[in-house]
Amino acid sequence: MLMGFEQEYVKFVDKHKKESSGERNRRLREGGVGHAEKLFLETWWVGFGHFNHLHPEYEVSDERGRSRFIDFAFIFSWFKVAFEILGFGPHLKQVSRWSYADEQQRIRSLSAAGWTLMYFSYDEIKDNPEQCLKEIQSLLGGLLGKEIGDEVLSAVDKEIVRFALLNNGIIRTKKLYQVMKIHRNTVYKYLRSLVERGWLEHEGKSRNYQYRLNIQKKHLFWTG
Repeated sequence: MLMGFEQEYVKFVDKHKKESSGERNRRLREGGVGHAEKLFLETWWVGFGHFNHLHPEYEVSDERGRSRFIDFAFIFSWFKVAFEILGFGPHLKQVSRWSYADEQQRIRSLSAAGWTLMYFSYDEIKDNPEQCLKEIQSLLGGLLGKEIGDEVLSAVDKEIVRFALLNNGIIRTKKLYQVMKIHRNTVYKYLRSLVERGWLEHEGKSRNYQYRLNIQKKHLFWTG
């Protein structure tokens, strides 16, 4: 059992049911989040501990005005990622040429609209979630890194800032140590340096306090 997952999962799905309308609302209320999609969310939760910026059954329109749905859309200030979970079974061998062509057109339409696409098979999510998470974190880290200002930051500095960005500007040191996988004293040295240079602010009275991305730096990344 993942600590805190079930409660936040229910809140996440309910939130989007309440905020959605039309066909998206019907899909969420009648179909909800499927088994494969829930496994994806479990994998996401292990890596991030929240579902910020993530939208299930996200509706977009193609160039013909038709509604299309993305399993999970991750929408940030300057980029957007479409995560798709692909099923597997004998029925997929019988996909019609029309269905195949329509799916390829959907992919091209999303790419043309500026979406970054990432696909996982059901088997990957079920049998190798750790690798899937690494690929997700690598993709998001790379996209975030493109906009980390003109100031010179080391590779570790950038990883810490990316971590803050993916966690609403908050760094909890225990979680950061787990993600960075380097000695906590080394991480603390970089945190202190980022505080001194104005990137982070700290809260608390010990090494276990949390850090917050400086609001002036945060404005470099959030437009609203």
